[in-house]
Amino acid sequence: MAPSEAIINGNANGCSNRIDTAVGIPGEEGQLWEVVGGAEKGGILVRKGESLASEAEALRLSTGARVRSTALVNGRLCYKMVSGAGPPTGWVSTHASGKVLLARVEDEGSCSQQPASDTELGAVPRPAQTQSVPSANGRKLRILALHGGGANSEIMKFQTLGLQKIVGDKATWDFLDGGREWRSKTPPSEMMLSLANGKPLRGWYGVSDDGGDERPFAEKLFDESVQFHYEEVDDAVDRVLAHMHEQGPFDVLVGFSQGCIMTHLLAAVLRDRGEPMPWRLSVQFSGMRVRDDRYTQ
Repeated sequence: MAPSEAIINGNANGCSNRIDTAVGIPGEEGQLWEVVGGAEKGGILVRKGESLASEAEALRLSTGARVRSTALVNGRLCYKMVSGAGPPTGWVSTHASGKVLLARVEDEGSCSQQPASDTELGAVPRPAQTQSVPSANGRKLRILALHGGGANSEIMKFQTLGLQKIVGDKATWDFLDGGREWRSKTPPSEMMLSLANGKPLRGWYGVSDDGGDERPFAEKLFDESVQFHYEEVDDAVDRVLAHMHEQGPFDVLVGFSQGCIMTHLLAAVLRDRGEPMPWRLSVQFSGMRVRDDRYTQ
């Protein structure tokens, strides 16, 4: 084969095994790499094809993630996930705007890393320990707060004042409103309306039950014989995930009441979808377990 030729083979990972002959290592058993760039954005951009014009994935490959190469072409790396958060396979750039985005991991016991190269791939170490969230190195923690049912982001700001004071300048906060108009037979108190700061009261998902309208809702919540049904959960989950993707990365989810249950529902839906959770810690206040059995299996 002439030096300018390349090996091209299809595989089941969504990437072609196209590797410049200078690399000289079969793509299926490639080098281990670590994502060292993109910390300020929660990771690096992943595309579905080798071309920079190909469609981008919705999720980024998290900073600190480790991957194995299946192809390396002119600074474009096709990978399979080893550990971390993001698409399980795809194409990423090893450098961008003069910055190193991926570094070659030399061996399991060494902390040294080398920038990616199209001409040299080192020994292949065993997989690293799983890192399931974007690294917070070099930046403040990002906290996303989810309010309770019949509240809004303004009320949640007030409810978390104590925690905000404790955290101080070590983190930045973001407050998201639920997507459903809040409907209740009990009118909100004057205090709640005052804290709402003129914004409408919201919820995350709808709730119905077979416990009868004459019983207090709180009483039915703690009655194991009552069956509950949540409505529009997928819409609520997609609303939060879209915000996390557009405004993230987020390291912590803080939930109050229905917002607390939303963290459970997010985890359940992502589990069923086979997708990673794009945060590292859940902090929950005044919540309870999920009462819709579809999300507790």
